[in-house]
Amino acid sequence: MKLVVPLLLAASALSLAACADTAGQGAIEAKHAMIGMPKAELLACAGAPERQAVADGKEFLTYTAHRAESRGGPGFGVGGWSGGWGYGGYYAAPAYDTYSRSCTATFVLVNGRVGQVTYGGDASLGAQPGLCWPVVGNCLAAAQRLRGLQPGAAVSGAAGG
Repeated sequence: MKLVVPLLLAASALSLAACADTAGQGAIEAKHAMIGMPKAELLACAGAPERQAVADGKEFLTYTAHRAESRGGPGFGVGGWSGGWGYGGYYAAPAYDTYSRSCTATFVLVNGRVGQVTYGGDASLGAQPGLCWPVVGNCLAAAQRLRGLQPGAAVSGAAGG
């Protein structure tokens, strides 16, 4: 019985972790689903790019998503105690850590169609493609419609990342 409880807790934690990053799974799927998408459709679903360049017959469209996060941490405190049954006090001020994360999504167009999608910034460093979801989220359903799939259907090749 003592072994069953830790095993159940571990299985529950793994189940929750598997479901937690739906944005990341969607961003990975979008990388594959968007291959072949015409430029006009990309602009319609992702909007105007922040940067645009042409080199070696390829067009590069770059978008960036930013997310600011803050975490509350343990406070610090000062206090006094008079000893015995006297009086005392305690003051705690919360400590906050604020930081910014970003994802840069670059679409490489060949002959007016998406040929490659790459994620950079914090999405590549921490293996967190979900940071790119604000850029590609609208495009996943559009790509699936272009392929004749129902939105939400799996795209072949998406599981490999």
